[in-house]
Amino acid sequence: MASGKGIVSAVTLRNNIVEWTSVRAKKGDAEIHDSQRVALDLSEEAGPGSPEMSAAVKATCRRIPNVHLSLPSSQVLMRVVSLPSSDPAEIEGMVELQVDKFSPFPIDRMSVSFEILSREENSSRVLIAATQRENVESLGAVFQGAEILPRAIDLEVMGWWELMRAKGCIEESGLQVILLLDESSTELVIAQDGLPVLFRSLLARGEEPDETFVTEVAEETAYTLTTLESEVGGDVLHITCWSWDAVPENMLESLEVECGVKGVARSLDELPPLTEGLARRALRRQPAVMDLAPQDWHATEKSRAAKKKLLAATFVFLVLWLGAVGGLWVYLNLQATSYEKLHATSQSLGEPAQEVRRLRSKVQALEQFSDRSRSALECLLEVTVLLPEGVEISSFNYKKGRAVSLRGQAKSANPIYDFFEALEKSELFTKTDAGGITTKNDRGERLSEFKVTCQLPEEEE
Repeated sequence: MASGKGIVSAVTLRNNIVEWTSVRAKKGDAEIHDSQRVALDLSEEAGPGSPEMSAAVKATCRRIPNVHLSLPSSQVLMRVVSLPSSDPAEIEGMVELQVDKFSPFPIDRMSVSFEILSREENSSRVLIAATQRENVESLGAVFQGAEILPRAIDLEVMGWWELMRAKGCIEESGLQVILLLDESSTELVIAQDGLPVLFRSLLARGEEPDETFVTEVAEETAYTLTTLESEVGGDVLHITCWSWDAVPENMLESLEVECGVKGVARSLDELPPLTEGLARRALRRQPAVMDLAPQDWHATEKSRAAKKKLLAATFVFLVLWLGAVGGLWVYLNLQATSYEKLHATSQSLGEPAQEVRRLRSKVQALEQFSDRSRSALECLLEVTVLLPEGVEISSFNYKKGRAVSLRGQAKSANPIYDFFEALEKSELFTKTDAGGITTKNDRGERLSEFKVTCQLPEEEE
């Protein structure tokens, strides 16, 4: 898999099946980088969070960059509320008060987040989500045991919402009811004028016989619409039942009887994978976008990033220091060899050697005060000043009094040509010989490589 730079990935783990989609930004949209679905090879004794499961996840997901996870609605309490503020900082304080109203658990045992669905001048429609911390820690433990630190935790239902919105399945006006008959839960989503006003998790299919399931879902949908009537008003345009397989028998008829609106069945196969919707959301992540991950996960991620930068800086420093020491050692050895030859010659020449020593002393004095305007450091400074943004130098070879050879790379050829032009105009170099530009794939990412030789003015004898 290619380098994870600029790529975000959404991963789901359901029924021992890992599914993921990786995307990168491209021209204001999301480009699919990778999308796969893999069944984990686990024994019957391997339960959620077991070492065997973590090992299987590590083997499958170790190369997936920037992992984002999600929780099913059955594990999350969700409310859509209107708050009298459009400032995310103020909304955050209001959210905790709202959670106290609808959560049966103490706030210190919950992971809470929110997402601004719409915003006006002095008010906002906000989706609040709260889940018991143990749900987050249980999910995180599987991936942390696999040495993968998730970046964030979203909601699966919001991934489906993203896919439906992108496919044009959300009406821009009117009241719309969506029933998601997913593998592990049944989600009820009610939207008005293209924005959600309610999320609710209902009885999962398979927990009861189909007849009981159909009856309860229809009754709960009708009850929910009745309770919302005073808030949203208006007639329901239609009820859409999304399911992987056939909608249970009599489901559409029961919905029509209970809600007075004819239901329509659609297959979830019409939509891209759930992880694509979650990955697209992760790509445009903002401070006010849903994230149920604990703060200590973010602190750990920042610490890791700081350590990586420190190690990289230390490595560069050591390379430069060793290069300087090695260069000095070579220079001193060359000087010592030259001195020994001169000394041997002086011994054989006798009196003329005295004159040579005096000349040598003068030469050394001149070298100490000679012009350093074309030294390696001056050349390195000139190259650094002329280097455009996005171009990286991987090799700097200085030949005293002759030339400077450079190698490097960039994501595209345009900044490299700008660099060649800047070198041509430099007063330090007399001539620039470009070695051409080649393209290579580095773990899925296309890079342009180049080499160029900058001639220095010839020194007078």
